[in-house]
Amino acid sequence: MAAGDGDSGFSVGASSLLDASAALKLGEIEAAIRPEHHLLLRKFVPPATQTERTVANIWADALKIARIGRGDNFFELGGHSLMVLRVIAQVKRQFGIEVAMVAIFHFPELRQFCAHVDEIRFGRASK
Repeated sequence: MAAGDGDSGFSVGASSLLDASAALKLGEIEAAIRPEHHLLLRKFVPPATQTERTVANIWADALKIARIGRGDNFFELGGHSLMVLRVIAQVKRQFGIEVAMVAIFHFPELRQFCAHVDEIRFGRASK
């Protein structure tokens, strides 16, 4: 239909829908492989403290990644704001403390976040 004959000028053809579907699938694939790709490129340094081991397990469960190291960044591994809610709730359950959601945005690496958790728990940063 030509513009001006009652059509809004917006039409979606079958090829546009297929292109959108393919883009969604590609996005899903990229999201699925991105964390694992990152795992291949990083140097793994294991968690050093009990807090780091506990939080690493929480992150691994949320992110569906086998292992989390001290220098790993929650968001670079595929974390997002909805996962933050789960992680913070699990930290509260495990440690019995309140951690602000914004903390993981300020301290996205495992060692940073755990130092913050320990500061809340013990009133000081741990190494």
